This record gives sequence, structure tokens and C-alpha cells, in this order.
Amino acid sequence: MQIPEVKDIHIHPAAGDGGIPTGAALNIAARQKKIKPRRWKSAYLGNEYRNEQIKQSLEKTKYKFEYIEDIAGYVGEEILPKGHIIGWFQGRMEYGPRALGNRSILITPKDEKSPEKLRATIKKRPAFQPFCPSIVKESQKKYVKNPKRVETPFMILTLDATEKMKEEAPAVVFKDMSVRVQTVEKQVNPLYHRVIKSFGKKTGTPILLNTSFNRSGQAIVYTPEQAIYDIKAGQLDFLIMGNYLVHGKRK
Repeated sequence: MQIPEVKDIHIHPAAGDGGIPTGAALNIAARQKKIKPRRWKSAYLGNEYRNEQIKQSLEKTKYKFEYIEDIAGYVGEEILPKGHIIGWFQGRMEYGPRALGNRSILITPKDEKSPEKLRATIKKRPAFQPFCPSIVKESQKKYVKNPKRVETPFMILTLDATEKMKEEAPAVVFKDMSVRVQTVEKQVNPLYHRVIKSFGKKTGTPILLNTSFNRSGQAIVYTPEQAIYDIKAGQLDFLIMGNYLVHGKRK
């Protein structure tokens, strides 16, 4: 975005081989049906599981779990500020390669050792591969430099971090002071927005380190059973599915 001639850019959330069929269909629709192209605001197009289905899956395990009405507020204020690694399994699964707050692993970005902790547990990947931040959109100006006001909802574009971002969220800032950021809007994903907002209320920093909910070499979790399996395999402290908080240690 430092190229003067480029005033704006929009990149589809599945900007890879997996998104080619969608691109082809949209191109035909635009050409033959005269449908005007429009920007995507959401990539939450996949499967979803209700609390009843989640509870049935949990009852078959030996893990302790509890129902919490304001699950996002509780996790944001009581769990994440303590440095815990959590699996966050909510709503409809994302379309594309990025976990955007519905099938995510979350941890505080304030501890510069958070990436090391993730790599030692569920995300066994090389140290040169960085982790990225999710931030509530209304706080973006304080933490990233985006003079052209480009939309960044899909964790695809890289922007420059401010000194405030470096100071408050060192775990998600690359060595060159860049960040591959996801901005989260309340109207697009109210639950994920609330957990980040609640974390910000508690810590002063409305940002979370967000990476995909999968072990290295595996696909992003698709079902509650796969998420439950990764509690032990990925050494998670907690798993949050729907309104249920699942404790990492078995009964």
C-alpha cells in the first residue's frame, strides 16, 4: 500500500487455489448476469454447532466442563489475561485458509513469550513463522498505520505497527515492525468482538494473538470431537465451544 498509484485494494478471504472456483463463479455472474461486484465483509460460511450438540459431544468425554452465559466476557476478562492458551470454537466456520475468530487458538499478545509457548505446545512450527493479531476495528488507528484506510478483515494484508502496538502487544509484531492484522467489527462477529473488547477492558489492550485451531500439519478443526481431541494433543489450557468452558485437565 506504499505504492502511490494504489488508492485501495480488496483481497478475497480465499485468495488461493481453494478460492479459484468462487472467483470463477463470481466472474461469470458479473459478466453474464450483470451482477455488480461487492466487497466481502464476512467469511463465516461454514458449518455451525448448537449448544445441544456440543454438550452431547462433551458428555462422552472425561473432561470437566461448565456452562457460562456471558462466555466471551468471562474468557476475555478472566481466562486470557492470565496467559492461558485456549481453543475458541464458535459459530460458523471460516471460508479460506485463515482462522478469523471462530476456529482459533487465542492467547495474550502482551507477553513476548506467547509465540514460544504456542510453538512448544499446539503449533509446532518454525520460529521464523510469525503470529498475527486480531484487533477491534474502532481501536485500529492507535495500533497500526493505515493512512489509506484499507479494509483488513481477513488477516491477509500487512501494515506497519505503531510504537504503541510494539509496546503493548510485542508477541504479534514482526521484526520489521509490520503486522498482518485482522480488524474485527461488532456487526460482523459480535461474539469475537466482545472477547477482544473484554480482554482490552481488563488489560488496556484490545488485541489478541489469533492463530488457526489446528496442530501443525493438520487441517483446521471441523467438529466438536476434533476440537476436544486437540485439548490433550495440543496441550490447551481451556477449550471454549458455544457457551461451554472445557478445562484442559481431565476429571
